Amino acid sequence: MAKLDQNSRALLGVSFSFTIFAVVTVLLRLYSRKSIKLRWSWDDIWVVAAAISLGPLCGLTVWSAIVGGAENLNKDSKELQVASFETFLKAQFIASPFYLFTMTAARLSLTCLYRFIFPVQSLRLASIAVDTFSIAYFLSALFGNVFSCDPIDFLWHPTPTGSCFAKFNLFVVITESFGVFLDFVVLTLPIRSILKLQMPMRTKVLVIAIFCLGGFVVVTGIARVVLIYNSTGAYVNFLNSDIWTSIHACTGVICVSLPTFKPLYPKIAAFTTTLRRRYGMLRYATFRRSPTTSNKAAGGHSSTNRASSSQEALSLPIPTTTAGKIPAYQQSYELNSLDPDQIRVKRTFDVA
Repeated sequence: MAKLDQNSRALLGVSFSFTIFAVVTVLLRLYSRKSIKLRWSWDDIWVVAAAISLGPLCGLTVWSAIVGGAENLNKDSKELQVASFETFLKAQFIASPFYLFTMTAARLSLTCLYRFIFPVQSLRLASIAVDTFSIAYFLSALFGNVFSCDPIDFLWHPTPTGSCFAKFNLFVVITESFGVFLDFVVLTLPIRSILKLQMPMRTKVLVIAIFCLGGFVVVTGIARVVLIYNSTGAYVNFLNSDIWTSIHACTGVICVSLPTFKPLYPKIAAFTTTLRRRYGMLRYATFRRSPTTSNKAAGGHSSTNRASSSQEALSLPIPTTTAGKIPAYQQSYELNSLDPDQIRVKRTFDVA
């Protein structure tokens, strides 16, 4: 087993956190559909399939990080010995179909959602055309990744008689760039139909913004293409490839589910209000139990202590004195015996 160095920990942290977040997002999507008693449709089936595919992808990433020689990922490709990370390359080879399927299923889910929301013939035909290109891209990329080397195991077990694509890095960049282009096309597909809807412009902009939240998928896709390219070696940048593959696949699943969360907004608002109310009551109860508010913290009558705790000061008029008698201001007074008209209350407050 390889040691868990900084690269391995980064790989495991990103893979686990994003995969869990994506699965939770899909579960919230299904709960949202159930809350409005809406049956599953093809967009739900495809996104569930994409989420299921994330499981093997995450598992292979973990396997490659722990067992596959992840401690060598920070070395330059010229210094790498294939035998030192043979298991890692095998995991990369097996994980590639799951990554391609996850992204394709996410695209198909979003186009099916478009056809469900916008019953427009032009959008329907355009989405079917995009689906066709997505499936064709999936099959061609899968074929290219599987047969990029001759024999197939030459990728992790090189022999003198075998070979891979002369420009393997360039092949990967071109393939992934076309995938990013497909993501962009899918995300911008409904904008024209939304602008034609009979609704206020503010609502149109809001709807477009909700669908364009998936633009983060395009951003992560571009970052992945840029960061995995390695012009100085035969292999791509393995560390960046694994990290950004997990991020890109998981954000694809997450962003596809975001437009379906509208039925959850009232529940989220009610839950937030309840938390704020309970937090306010807790703060009030804590203040009431504090020592400064105790009725008999310093002795004496409870009424005088309450006045002291709220920083109330009693200002009494000083009567004139007579010979042989104690000055009136030195006498003790019972608050109940005082004339209310003779009591003036002065309140002071500290403003933070």
